[in-house]
Amino acid sequence: MLSQAIAGRAHKPFIALNNGDAKRLNVSDGEMMEIALAGKKHRFGAKIKPELPDGTAGLYAGLSLFPVFGTTYAKLSKV
Repeated sequence: MLSQAIAGRAHKPFIALNNGDAKRLNVSDGEMMEIALAGKKHRFGAKIKPELPDGTAGLYAGLSLFPVFGTTYAKLSKV
């Protein structure tokens, strides 16, 4: 987050998955997950979003941790 005032009102960061991928990874809504991206590991809670396509994950748009835009690949795992 760039602004402390906004950060206090914003949602907590999350990793969004569809139902099928969450089931395959044995992850429930709110459970902690780890994402390895650009050589760094970060942990966030899972958020189940049925509208996401299979094999994709969504990251909270307010994250300034990831200076990556467009298509990229990451490794997800249950913590």
